[in-house]
Amino acid sequence: MPPPAGTEPAHLEFYALATPDPPLTTGDGGSTEVTVRIVNHGSAPAYWLRIHQTRDFGDPLLYTPPPVVPRLDPGQSVDLTGQVSYLAAWTDPQAHAGRLRLQLDHAHGTAGTVEAPIRATAPQIAVAAEPELVPGDAPALSVKLQNKGGQDLEQAEVRAQLTGLDADLPRLSQPLVKAGADLPLSFALPKGARVDKDSRLTLVVDERAYPPHDWTFADRPIRLPTPPWQLYAGLAALVLTLSVLLWSLRQYTHPLTRRLAADPAALAGLGLAQLERARTLLRRTRRLGAVLAAGGVQGRWLDRAIQFRGESPEAQVRWLAERLGANWQRLEGVGEGGTMEQFELALGDGFPLNLSACRVAFPPADWPAQDVLTLLGTGGDRPCLVLGRDPDQCADLSRRCRSPETWWVAPQDGELSALLLAAEPVDAFARLIARYVKVARISPYQTSLGVRKESGFFGRTRILSDILNRGDLANYLVVGGRQLGKSSLLLALKRRLAGRKDIDCRYLSLGQATTNPKLAEELDVPAATPLPDLLRQLAQVLPGTRRVLLLDESDAFVAADAARGYACLNGFRSLSDEGRCHFILAGFWSLYRSASFDYQSPIKNFAETIQIGALEPEACRDLVTKPMAALGLTYADAGMVERILERTGGRANLIAILCDQMLQGLGLAQRVLTEPDLERALVSRSLRSALEGWGELTADPAAARLDRVIVYGLIGQEHFPLAAVLDLLGGLGYQAAPEAIKESLTRLELAFLIGRDAAGYRWQVPLWRDLVLAEEPERMLRQEVEQAISSN
Repeated sequence: MPPPAGTEPAHLEFYALATPDPPLTTGDGGSTEVTVRIVNHGSAPAYWLRIHQTRDFGDPLLYTPPPVVPRLDPGQSVDLTGQVSYLAAWTDPQAHAGRLRLQLDHAHGTAGTVEAPIRATAPQIAVAAEPELVPGDAPALSVKLQNKGGQDLEQAEVRAQLTGLDADLPRLSQPLVKAGADLPLSFALPKGARVDKDSRLTLVVDERAYPPHDWTFADRPIRLPTPPWQLYAGLAALVLTLSVLLWSLRQYTHPLTRRLAADPAALAGLGLAQLERARTLLRRTRRLGAVLAAGGVQGRWLDRAIQFRGESPEAQVRWLAERLGANWQRLEGVGEGGTMEQFELALGDGFPLNLSACRVAFPPADWPAQDVLTLLGTGGDRPCLVLGRDPDQCADLSRRCRSPETWWVAPQDGELSALLLAAEPVDAFARLIARYVKVARISPYQTSLGVRKESGFFGRTRILSDILNRGDLANYLVVGGRQLGKSSLLLALKRRLAGRKDIDCRYLSLGQATTNPKLAEELDVPAATPLPDLLRQLAQVLPGTRRVLLLDESDAFVAADAARGYACLNGFRSLSDEGRCHFILAGFWSLYRSASFDYQSPIKNFAETIQIGALEPEACRDLVTKPMAALGLTYADAGMVERILERTGGRANLIAILCDQMLQGLGLAQRVLTEPDLERALVSRSLRSALEGWGELTADPAAARLDRVIVYGLIGQEHFPLAAVLDLLGGLGYQAAPEAIKESLTRLELAFLIGRDAAGYRWQVPLWRDLVLAEEPERMLRQEVEQAISSN
């Protein structure tokens, strides 16, 4: 009947209570329950709810529906259970995987459909072992069947017919063959029956239980006993097999085979001359794939390494460049007639050492090693990879090249194969160079300016992610003391933004330079271009492209722009408001003060401020260990790493300087960094220089003196609250406005000298604190106060 006028019709939800994995299972001739639920979410009753199956032609699944539901009121639900059954084929039944499709109808139409996966099983009989003649006083034919199906075979009768016999062999009965079980059969042969190579056996299996099935296996060949001559042939084959086994045993027990099976990584260091023999042995013993996989070596690398010596120098360089991800070019040869071929490899930005290029030289095979090195010279300012033409020449060159005074790198045969087969060839090449060249020359640690190579940049992942992965570009002020990593962060941003087609990214390091000429040079316009024209040029980008301007060392620029009424920064703000250009400025106190304390500054509320501090702990650890690993160096004690991290307070430039100074005193043969190396670095002049200069954080003499007074007065305390600062100044009679004290503490915090927590302030860098404590801070404090009084 129709729903009452003015009400919404019934809204029915129809779904199976469960769609199991694995799916519902039903056997041949059996049935399985399928339960569905109907829910009336509408405001009117539903009438005459009926479930029926929608079948494709030939679908072997049959559904018996539940009774019709006359009425289902609003908000009510009902669970209905039907039966699904499966009827397999009579002859040679098979399992079936299908889907049961059910449709819900009601008095006013159709409410929807559901599907349930169904796995239907049936007995499946197959021949597991072919018929075989069993000779003897009572000869018989044996055969083995197997029930491979998911359902038991019940009340089976097996008939067998042998070619040449008029009557069937005696029938065999089997009440039950479980699913997956074997059915061994043996048929006695009548007296006088002959079985030869042309005889065939036909089997018919009938299942008498419901539902009945049958299987026929026609004309199966019969295996016959081995005649004596075949036995002799078998013996001959056995002898041959034993010979092969003995030969194989020699391959398996070969010293090289056993060595590589026990240590697959040794393959890479065998030397080019042994690689082909090793490949042959491993192939014969079927261990090649396992050894290559365990050693991280690809088969094509091994093939190329075996062919390497026979290739031309140009082909060898091309393969090296491909492995290292480098570009290459031919150079003019040296020697009489230019007979020593030379090339140059341009190493990529990801190369872990402080190198941009490497020469590659191929001396003729008949040149003495000393003559080769004399012609090459000391190598200039970059390594020279000297590749001999045979193992003997390589060994001679290698002995003469290990000198701290040269750039020669002459790998022995094993070192060359290790490079060609390394899973990480760039790291392997870096370690190879470090074995021949003094590590201080190729230190991967950059201790001044911003880090320009990606391989030398660590950490700042959260800052990079916040800037690069937000929904739209924004403006940022990156603030922090000198050498805290602001420039490195901007250069890392530039490398990442350079790969985006929708962004035109420009980097300018301003320093004390006048901004207009620097900006004009970057935009490729005349240096005398007026500022309004520069701003208009800055806004002109290709359609669909936005410009990002990275301004490094921007303190002097901000101070100078403030003096002329913020003409440039006001222009930047206008361009940003129009969405034409975005700005990231990096600096220290002038930048931060303008954004935070100068109410008239156009960059107040113009950008998000990011304070640069310590590296993330894991990045600090990577900075201490990964570049050293690239040189093939390790630490004698893990405690050395923890000590470096603790003493530097996680400050990246101090970590880099410490590590670089440890490298300065290492010889070629030293591969382990020890405590004396660390102690030598801790007292180095380079480290001390990086810790000094903290007393002039601002150009304002009074503000800088206040910084020094606070440091000298409180350096002896591990932690101190704000009250301690006020008590110190009050006790000294030192006159300082509250705003000046606030700015001083902020300045010290930005310089990463102090840090703030719930209890107040703490000193950030133990190395720096020890330096100040060693300078007689009490006497220095008295001098600062006396000078302040005299200047007033």
